[in-house]
Amino acid sequence: MTAREIERCWQRIEGEIKAGKVKEDRLAGDNRRRGQFQAGWKATRHYTERTLRLLHWNNLGYRFRTCFGLRDDDEIKEAYEYLAKNHDGPLA
Repeated sequence: MTAREIERCWQRIEGEIKAGKVKEDRLAGDNRRRGQFQAGWKATRHYTERTLRLLHWNNLGYRFRTCFGLRDDDEIKEAYEYLAKNHDGPLA
C-alpha cells in the first residue's frame, strides 16, 4: 500500500464529505484515535449506512479496510499516520 493508494482511497471518502453524504467528525490524531482507526479496520461486523454517515476515526478505519482488505498492523499504522498528518480538521 503506497501513499498514493492511501490518498486515492481518502479522496473517494472526501468526495462523499464534500457532496454532503457524510459529515466529518474527526479530531486531531493521537494514540487513542490510532487505536480506534485500527479497531475499525479490523472490525468483523458490518457497519450500517447510518453508522457511516458520521465520519470518525473508527469508521474511517473500516472504510479503509473496504479499500485495502485486511492488512498487518504496520500497514494500518502507516495509513493512519498519513491520514493524521494530513488532517486539517473537519471538512464539513
